Amino acid sequence: MVKKALSNPNYKETLGGNAPVMATRFAKEGVRNILLGSHNSQYMNRHLPGDIELTGSTLDQGNSSWDIHL
Repeated sequence: MVKKALSNPNYKETLGGNAPVMATRFAKEGVRNILLGSHNSQYMNRHLPGDIELTGSTLDQGNSSWDIHL
């Protein structure tokens, strides 16, 4: 299912989880010095504004660091 969904032309990827979504919203509203207790990954780097600091370790490239919800 995931493979089929990823190949769909209408595929859309968004950030999920309360804390990352809230941190992103705070950044959009102008809040600065946001500290997010989460692991860092390429996926998170693509979706979080650059001014949000992550406290967790960086996950390996091969590690699946995100959940898929269809």
